[in-house]
Amino acid sequence: MRALWTPAWLAAAGALTLSSCLPAPQRLRERTDPGHGAIVAAVSFKGREFPYWRRHLARELFFQRLEDDGSLDPVLVPANYRVDDRLYALDLPAGRYVLTAATYFTGRSRQLARLDAAYAKKYLAVDVQPGQLVFAGYIEIERYAGEDGTAFWLDGLKRARQYLPPFKRAVIEMIAAPQPHVTRAEGVELQALRLARADLSGTFWEEAVAARLEQLGNPPEPLLEGLVRKRPVPRKSAKTFTYIDTLEWGRPRSIPGGLEWRDGPSGASVSIVFVPSEGPGALPLDTALARLREAGAPEDRHTLADVRVSSRAAYAGLYTTYVYPEPTLLGSSVTVLKTEVLVVPADGGFYQAQYRARAADFPKHRGAFEHFIRYVGFAPPDKDKT
Repeated sequence: MRALWTPAWLAAAGALTLSSCLPAPQRLRERTDPGHGAIVAAVSFKGREFPYWRRHLARELFFQRLEDDGSLDPVLVPANYRVDDRLYALDLPAGRYVLTAATYFTGRSRQLARLDAAYAKKYLAVDVQPGQLVFAGYIEIERYAGEDGTAFWLDGLKRARQYLPPFKRAVIEMIAAPQPHVTRAEGVELQALRLARADLSGTFWEEAVAARLEQLGNPPEPLLEGLVRKRPVPRKSAKTFTYIDTLEWGRPRSIPGGLEWRDGPSGASVSIVFVPSEGPGALPLDTALARLREAGAPEDRHTLADVRVSSRAAYAGLYTTYVYPEPTLLGSSVTVLKTEVLVVPADGGFYQAQYRARAADFPKHRGAFEHFIRYVGFAPPDKDKT
């Protein structure tokens, strides 16, 4: 179940004013201005409470806007939506923001950590773009190991006092280690964005997530195998491309320039070939596109669509072929075939991915073809970064 939290404390002139109340549930905030964007981050703490190895998830995050002169705007901007370990600051004016404070709870106590401003400006700043969601990272904050014993005992007294009248919640300001660990690797960001897509589904922010995924090439979710210890499905290599065989139609056969897969019962086929721009088997891209437009029956549209395939710009065409029986075959009927072709320009030529099936069977296998293409790396194995 989703949990939505609005912090019960704000800041004035750079100082945090703390309330003894827990954050109150509110509705998810939609975008109020086309120029606004959002931030998502996941923050955890390694505190000083027993057990010492326990990780605490942040309950509140606070950002400050970074001005053009390098100073921080004194107004703190709170994250206003939380799902599990992910906190969102939604509906922010475009600009550069820095994470400067965070809290977590232990028992009745609220633990407050202020982050080193110089470090935060250098390593925790993110740019909020209009209509987009930006990933601030997975951030791990540790308590400063050099804290003296006096601070430890004072914190203990604060915890004890909160159980005495007037029973006010203790606010304990911890000294954070100066350099929290920040992870923003692309694979980590993709995982966060996929979770965000589910967290924010049905809202404008789902489109904001899609915009960021599009910037990253909109890669497919990784395929995993194994019952207990999941691991990525290994990619297979052809001479000019790599792939994960999601078709499961059996071993492919070699054809000039690539491979072809066939579904035995239906006769449907999928093929991928590389066509060089020079040398044996060469064909100019413009010629290939012109032939694709002309292919098919008179009722076909004879147009190409601009699409993206595995983050690459490509062209898509669909045409019909009529296969007539031989005159000597009595009782035979005309076979109608549908063919979908994707042309993917590449260094030194282009790739051509083709799906062909009987017209009646074409919708049945098209989803399998579309899924398969998402896991094709259109580059030689030694250069593929998929």
